[in-house]
Amino acid sequence: KTLGPLSKVDVDITVEFGHAQLKVKDLLALHRGSVVRLSKAAGEPVDLLVNGTLAARGSLVVVDGRLGVQVTEVIDG
Repeated sequence: KTLGPLSKVDVDITVEFGHAQLKVKDLLALHRGSVVRLSKAAGEPVDLLVNGTLAARGSLVVVDGRLGVQVTEVIDG
């Protein structure tokens, strides 16, 4: 498939591996070494969003010392 001019359009990719809700006082109390408990458990798939829309899910991997996402599921629609 060729996408023509669309192949040059920039998109914003976000990887979401959890979220947390904190009170301002708890946020201000964070320091180096603090742990923030996220909504997802370790090992759960991460969400890959394209321009804010869920497009895929995958797992976190380390490639050459950098984090990456190995896509395991592409979301239809």
